[in-house]
Amino acid sequence: MDNVNYIRLEPVQAPEYEPITLDEAKTHLRVDSEYEDAYISSLLTVARDEAESYTRRRFGDQIVDVYYEHFKPLRLLGCGVVQDVEIYFRGEQGDWTLIEPEKYELVRAVPAFIEYHRDFSEPIHKDWYEMVKVSVSCGEPMPATVKQWCLLRIGTLYENRVADADRPAKPQPFALELLNTHKIFDY
Repeated sequence: MDNVNYIRLEPVQAPEYEPITLDEAKTHLRVDSEYEDAYISSLLTVARDEAESYTRRRFGDQIVDVYYEHFKPLRLLGCGVVQDVEIYFRGEQGDWTLIEPEKYELVRAVPAFIEYHRDFSEPIHKDWYEMVKVSVSCGEPMPATVKQWCLLRIGTLYENRVADADRPAKPQPFALELLNTHKIFDY
C-alpha cells in the first residue's frame, strides 16, 4: 500500500530540455509542418509530467521542493533518483531556516530518505502545518519504454483535443505496462 508522507511536491526548476524532442514527436505524429509546433511542444511537457506522476520518478535534471508537517521519517517519494538535498525548518515567525548538512544523512535509495543524526533536535514549536521543506536536486535519463509511452500519450492527446464524454483521452491500460516496470513503490 502506498503511503505518501509529504504534504505537497512543488517543481522549482524544470529540466533544461524535454527528454523527447519536438522532431521525435512530430515524426511519431506524422506532422511535417511547423504550424502546430507550440502545441506539440506543450504536449511533450504534459506527457513527461504524467509519466513522472505515475512512476514517481523525475526525467531530466530538476529541482523540486517537498513539504512535510513533521521531521521523521522523510521519504522522498516522487523524486526518483536524488543527487542532493537541502533541508529547511519553519521558524516560529514562518521563516525557513537551513538545517546544517552535518545534522542528517541522505540515504540515496530509490526512493531516497533522510535520517537525522543523534545530535539533531527538532524545534519545540509546531505552529505551522508545513514544518519542513526539502529542496531536492533529482532526475535521471528517460528509459526507452517510458519514452515510447510518452509518444503514445502525445498521440492520444494530439488526436483528442476536445473533451468528449464518450471517449475521454486517458491512457490505455496496455500502454501503462510500459511504465509499470519503472514505477517506484512506497515501503
